Amino acid sequence: MSLLRLPFQREIFAELVDEDGLLVLAKGLGLLPILVSLLQLPIERKTLMLLLNVSNAEEQELRLALSQLTGGQATLRILKNDTFAEER
Repeated sequence: MSLLRLPFQREIFAELVDEDGLLVLAKGLGLLPILVSLLQLPIERKTLMLLLNVSNAEEQELRLALSQLTGGQATLRILKNDTFAEER
């Protein structure tokens, strides 16, 4: 079952995938399902995705949602300012 239950969420997702885009979304409109759906794309397509300026709480929420959706098969690789070059 898709996380994107509402038509406008599916439309946002499709537009972001089909075209390069910037999404500005008000609270309460379902950003988490859209982000988790977008985070699945690099797994399926073996590509790179960068997600910038995410708080620790948001990072944990995304990790949990992605893990639940993929049965623990997918994880996020977090690179921060203190990540050594050898680890990147």
